[in-house]
Amino acid sequence: MDGIKISVRQSVDTAHPSAERGRRVTLQAVTLELAQPADHAFLLEVYACTCREEMALAGWPADQRGLYLDMRYEAQRQSRSNQFPTAECWVIRRDDVTAGSMIVSRSNREILLLDLSLLPEHRNKNVGALVLASLMEEASQSGKAVRLRVENGNWAREWFQRLGFGIVGEEDEQTEMLWRPARHD
Repeated sequence: MDGIKISVRQSVDTAHPSAERGRRVTLQAVTLELAQPADHAFLLEVYACTCREEMALAGWPADQRGLYLDMRYEAQRQSRSNQFPTAECWVIRRDDVTAGSMIVSRSNREILLLDLSLLPEHRNKNVGALVLASLMEEASQSGKAVRLRVENGNWAREWFQRLGFGIVGEEDEQTEMLWRPARHD
């Protein structure tokens, strides 16, 4: 399948292709591909890397950690599927190497970023910024906001703020953030 190249530094004339199911989106050296059943092991690996610190504190043997993470990942995936039935999971590739995942749910009013996770070796290499810029460009073109939640204390909260997201609500463990495209009145 041919990739569709998008420069996140220039305006894009066409509708963002991620809205068309089964497409592939290329952002410089970063590619987004709709996740397939064959990607399950990789998606579990990405999920597990986000839980490493927490799991290290548990002190469990590796086999128990693996079983626990499998169950927790599947429970979270099922819960998200029930809560957001139209959500799409994307595999992020950097230079054709699997680098992370993104889960997005789109509605008529907004784009909800449910998850953006990168393997440690792909962090701080502008991958997340390119992916998020693409999502923001899609939102700009369609006149939608981008909404997300981030755990309180997570370094990503400041990163999202630097990228223009504002805080719209705080709960015990999470902060809700929103980005709106500039209005052209």
